[in-house]
Amino acid sequence: MILLFLLIILFSYSHANILSMVDGKLSEIRTIKIYFIQKVKYRWFPDIELSKGMFYADRKGRFRVEYLYPDKTTIVCDGDKIMIHYIEDGEVIVDKVSNNRSSVIEALFLFSRPLEEVFILVGEIIEGEYKKLILKPKEEDDIIKEVNLYIDADMNIKGIEVTDQEGNDIYIEIRDISKNYRPSRHLFDVLIPAGVSVRKAY
Repeated sequence: MILLFLLIILFSYSHANILSMVDGKLSEIRTIKIYFIQKVKYRWFPDIELSKGMFYADRKGRFRVEYLYPDKTTIVCDGDKIMIHYIEDGEVIVDKVSNNRSSVIEALFLFSRPLEEVFILVGEIIEGEYKKLILKPKEEDDIIKEVNLYIDADMNIKGIEVTDQEGNDIYIEIRDISKNYRPSRHLFDVLIPAGVSVRKAY
């Protein structure tokens, strides 16, 4: 009985504080560079879409995504505007950040909001060497419906699984990560390449 009581206390302590522990890890990050593998399962298509690329971000709300496989696409945000460059099609779409606000994305990818502020921890599951955290946004998000985080024993995020509002499942596996590196000067600049077709979404 005493052992059971202690296990309940231990589980409750872990369950209540694990998000704050992950937040503590994320708070150490000023800049980040990630090599990732992304798998997307669309609800209307049986096959999984695989892509690979690089993700860069800093705490100023700036980020850059470079999809390298299978199609080359670059997404850049300078904190005010977002540019999507479909390299092979020679097309660029420019939009404002204010038109694409998501507290979930800000917490998961831009580190500008604590996880505890945005999510409720619904449960935890051990899957192999990682712990899966089942999260529910506290407020309805226009883009993301559900989130699962995969963390290692040191509270590092190793994978992110999201379901969007249309029912599509996206899994992002973090393969290699560099924290607090020095980004190049124009990495997060929204610079429209010469000779492309430009469409503004605002």
